[in-house]
Amino acid sequence: MASARPDSFKGGGHVVTAEVELTVGQKATLLNLPGYGKFSATCLSVPFAEVDFTDGPDNVHLWTQDITGTASGVAEQNMAPGSGLGFQTGVTAEQTQWTIQNASSPSLSGHLATVQTDEVVNGNDTSKCDFAAVAYAAP
Repeated sequence: MASARPDSFKGGGHVVTAEVELTVGQKATLLNLPGYGKFSATCLSVPFAEVDFTDGPDNVHLWTQDITGTASGVAEQNMAPGSGLGFQTGVTAEQTQWTIQNASSPSLSGHLATVQTDEVVNGNDTSKCDFAAVAYAAP
């Protein structure tokens, strides 16, 4: 049986959470993850709730998955600094898992963040949109 190298399992990192309710026309930063990028929330007049990821100063690999089950599969893409990707939904709640890795990282266990975002147009008052996020970032 092979044993793990002592440096194979690294502790540390941080957890960040956010929650916001916006009215139509409002936009807010949901999460800012230094070294990875920024998540913002927008309540559009259609009505749609939108979550956007904007890459930070480095090239990253981005994996996204709709975990509410409305669209199967995982999408993977490379993103240049400042580029973005967004998802919209109406009164049906959407959960998306985002996994972000610095493109210069030599292994999957280094410089990695996983973010789950939740967005929905409030079914009781469609002039409001609700957003939540939780992020786990490794050093």
